[in-house]
Parts: sequence; structure tokens; C-alpha cells
Amino acid sequence: MNKLKAVKNIVVIGDTHCGSQASIMPPGFSLKDGQPVQMSRRQLQLWDWWLEFWKFVGRVTDGEPYVLVHNGDQIDGAHHNCVQLITNNVGKQRQMAEMLLKPRVKKAAAFYCIAGTSAHAGQSNSDEETVAEHLGAIPDQDGNFCRQDLWIEMGSDLIQFAHHIGTTSSQAYKSSPAMRLMASMYGAAGEWGFKPPTVMVRSHAHDYVEVKRPNCRVIVCPAWQLKSDWMWGKDTASLPIIGGLVIKQGEEGVHVREFIRTPKPTGHVRL
Repeated sequence: MNKLKAVKNIVVIGDTHCGSQASIMPPGFSLKDGQPVQMSRRQLQLWDWWLEFWKFVGRVTDGEPYVLVHNGDQIDGAHHNCVQLITNNVGKQRQMAEMLLKPRVKKAAAFYCIAGTSAHAGQSNSDEETVAEHLGAIPDQDGNFCRQDLWIEMGSDLIQFAHHIGTTSSQAYKSSPAMRLMASMYGAAGEWGFKPPTVMVRSHAHDYVEVKRPNCRVIVCPAWQLKSDWMWGKDTASLPIIGGLVIKQGEEGVHVREFIRTPKPTGHVRL
């Protein structure tokens, strides 16, 4: 980590769910038999936002080095009898994720992968582990390229990354999972005597939420997947939250800059 001491920026993305028809995909992807796959109208919008996000990263970091963290669910997997997939060939989904992430990993000072949900990432996150190894993610102390969580010291702050957090479709309770996480973490730290993080970053909820208290904040990172058919079945009101985060070290602790985009609601039918 010594070579990373001068790095003062962390870029966070997650929930790319490569392989889903509702998710980000790179141009030039082909199926196993060589058949090219064209982006849908919705995926073209995601791709435009993806390029815009990385321009945003360049502005916020002032072109300085950054660590890249993928916070789980790189691919969509073959799950729950889902038919809304570009391909249920998980090997090709992994290739798609590598095509998407490799150009960004090359520009990062270091790359870390966090384990996502088994239904998407494979049992014991085996599929994410393969992608992480191929992309050169820094392994944990046990040699795992895809880790359950990541703790980074940044100046006076201690930042913890992990994928999972509770979810809700209720606008009135968006902050509740973050507050529960904060209470749980500080309760565990008090009980067992370890230093709690000052910043906790989560994904999984496909939302953007930030809850800040005097000595801690919890941030839920947006996703790169629009609403799938399954999501529509759970929530017909809210819009998908797309984007990522830049965590930047300042003179008085870390600052978090969010990049947020969301599609317009479905067009009206005029009678």
C-alpha cells in the first residue's frame, strides 16, 4: 500500500449486472457463435452516461491518480429463471464485464473488487472472482481477488466498502437501512473494541442515499442497471438511480461527490 499513499481519490462503481438486457454493456460484444449484439435504446442511454461519468471523474480528481473499487454484482448471472438476459452463458457475461471494466482498470492506480450477491455473482462469488483475477484486482490476505469487504485508511478517515445493505421501496424510509447499518457497526465496535469506520459505502439497493452523522456517514452507491421486469414487479413508482461516486481526500477529511442520472418517466399517451 506504500505506493498508494499519495493517492487521494477513490472512484466507486457497482451493480453493473453485465448480461442483463436492462444493464450497461460495452459496444462490440458478440455471442459465442460470433453473432454481434447491438445496444438497445436504453443501453445506448446507459453508455452515454457511462462516458459522461468518466469525464466527471477526470474533473473531480483534477486528473490525479485514483483507486477504483467495484462494489459488487459485476454480472447478472443465470438466476431465478430470468429470461431478460442478453445471454445466460455466464462465461460470456464475464467477458462482457471484462470488456466494460478493463479500459478503466488500466487507468487506475489500483483496482479492488467486492463480492456481490450469490444469485448474480455465482456461489461463493466464483464468477466475480474470475473477473477480478483477470482484471488484476489486488487480492486480500487470503489470496481472494474478490473480497467480502475492504477497509481503506484515507488521511484521518477509515472507509469500509461492502456490497449488501437493506432495501426499501418506501420514499419515507430511504434512510432507515443506512441508520440501521450505522447503529449495528458502532454497536459491534463498542462490544468488541475495534475502530469503527468513519465512512461506510454500500451498493445493492440500486439507489443513492447518504446519511451523515457527526462522526460517521453511510453512502449507498448508485447502480448501472435500469429497472428490470423483476424490479417493476416490486416497485412501479420510483425511477432507477444510475451513477457512481468519487471520494476525495481534503484538508478536513474526505469529501464525496456523486454522479447521478435517471431516465425520464415513460412517455404520455394523449387521448
